[in-house]
Amino acid sequence: MQLLMDQLVQKFKKIKKGNHVAYFILTETNIMDYIDKNVQLREILKDGSLRVKEIGDGNVNFVFKVENLETNITIIIKQAVPYLRCDGQLAMLDKTRLKQEYLSLQCYGEIVD
Repeated sequence: MQLLMDQLVQKFKKIKKGNHVAYFILTETNIMDYIDKNVQLREILKDGSLRVKEIGDGNVNFVFKVENLETNITIIIKQAVPYLRCDGQLAMLDKTRLKQEYLSLQCYGEIVD
């Protein structure tokens, strides 16, 4: 669990473009490419037909449910971005929030299998 969390955090880290910071925002359209490139996710989901649905309806995070229709294995992928979704990038959030959320999920992962 810890290794998977670390891998996910690394995948979502900022990509520097000049002096600006850009984030790769996951969508129902591009999340399959992300999963295909992530060996650990492919190992968890195995081979088979996948169904992706965005289930997050909040103002901050992007949350997706990914199901393997043949094995019934389901995972949740959550992406935290540094701004309010409802306001686009106009309402930036404190980036320490991302670290606190990551640490909280780490603690949760240690408690729950």
